[in-house]
Amino acid sequence: MSKFLTFILTSSLFFFTTTTCLAFTDLPTSHWSYDYINALSKQGIINGYSDETFRPDQAITRAELLKIALETSNKDAFAFENLYFDDFTMNDWFAEYVVFAAQNEYVSGYDDGTFRPNQNITRAEALKIILSVAGKENSSDSFVALARYKDVSENDWFAPHFSYAIQQNIISGYEDSTIRPNQSITRAEAAKIIMEVKNL
Repeated sequence: MSKFLTFILTSSLFFFTTTTCLAFTDLPTSHWSYDYINALSKQGIINGYSDETFRPDQAITRAELLKIALETSNKDAFAFENLYFDDFTMNDWFAEYVVFAAQNEYVSGYDDGTFRPNQNITRAEALKIILSVAGKENSSDSFVALARYKDVSENDWFAPHFSYAIQQNIISGYEDSTIRPNQSITRAEAAKIIMEVKNL
């Protein structure tokens, strides 16, 4: 094989590799969440924005999180008649996912009859949904794993979910010994948890 042909093939392979692996302009391979996001992107489960960004550090909404969790777990959305909630219509892009989740008791909404699909979802809410969809809901009745964290106790509704996630090395908390259950979860953090649960 000529050196020229070898150069062309090598250059083509390099171009193919760099353009197909780096799906988003704001997600370099050095970003801690790159592998998780790239894996979900390759499966067609997550998409970026029209400007070719993913915005990994941006908070994710309740509807967005639910869609990704359901599609990752191969749950099929289906036709429906009952909307369950008062704050969206069947024409909204997320409607089938939310209703499917409600019918299967993955979500329950709020006391005022709303689901609040465009509201940012907290770390506790996201973890509960991800584990529920994956069939891991309330998988831990031991709270020993929570002992080192100062912002969660075994009486919190989300305690079983965090306890299980810590035991399974899905999450590890923060350096200041907190879990921050009521903090909005980012798109990158959601991608990591979803992939970790998928790979259990």
